[in-house]
Amino acid sequence: MYLVFLSCILLSFSTVYAHTLVQQMDPLIIVFYTFSIAFILVNLIYINKTKDLYVNIKTNFKYVLLINISTAIDWLLIFIALKFINASLINCFVFGVAPITTLMLSFGKYNSSKIFIKDFIICMLVMFILIGLSMAYYKNHIQSTSNFDLFLGVILSVASGVATGVTAYGSRLLYEKKFTTSMVVKSRYVVIILLTLTIILLKSISIEISLTKLLSLSLLSFLFIIIPAFLLQKGLEKILPVLAVVISSSIPVLTYLFQFIEPSFIIKINELIYVIMLSIVIGSTGIINKIMKV
Repeated sequence: MYLVFLSCILLSFSTVYAHTLVQQMDPLIIVFYTFSIAFILVNLIYINKTKDLYVNIKTNFKYVLLINISTAIDWLLIFIALKFINASLINCFVFGVAPITTLMLSFGKYNSSKIFIKDFIICMLVMFILIGLSMAYYKNHIQSTSNFDLFLGVILSVASGVATGVTAYGSRLLYEKKFTTSMVVKSRYVVIILLTLTIILLKSISIEISLTKLLSLSLLSFLFIIIPAFLLQKGLEKILPVLAVVISSSIPVLTYLFQFIEPSFIIKINELIYVIMLSIVIGSTGIINKIMKV
């Protein structure tokens, strides 16, 4: 649980950092460079663990392809959504919708009706909080943002949340197929790099960036991808994916706090109430899990 929570802290801070970068660069350029840097560095770090990887990929190609596609959808939509709505709202939907998705995918793996009912209730609570938060956000920002931008930002975030849940579920399946953490991290970014490069070429977008921006994207790669992915995968090896994603629902709370570093950020009491409610749900999850010895 601690590894997953540490990844939440890094993801929260880096989402706010990414939000500032998206205002300066095309999201496609950010995604392409960030994941290309991550892919190169991860493969260099684990260069001695390549032989078994190719064998495992060939044997479990459909699962590797699954998390590649879900990863591509997840991250692309997050960066595009950052153009339209703030970081904390995006993370609310991404990490709120994800456990609901994982719950549905993991339905057949539950061996205890009590645990399933507990997870189901938590997911429903999260869903109602997200509905209330979206209404509050709409009222607070409708004057400064168009209806279309708000709607598109929420839709992209929800879709990203579904993809996040699929990624968590697929990562767990790979672990059960004897994939190590390094194998999963090394094999999950190929599709997103090829997809973004294809779109960039089709749209005739220049891929030239300054050294300063390259250094900024390198930092983002470490904070947003490499370290959190490693910590999350390690955590998924020890707990059920639905629990890991529910823990990750604390990311909106943390992101809201990190947004205080943004000069333009203004506290909205009604939004803050829903974020606190979400935090209470997350806190109660830990207590329930301890009582049930999950």
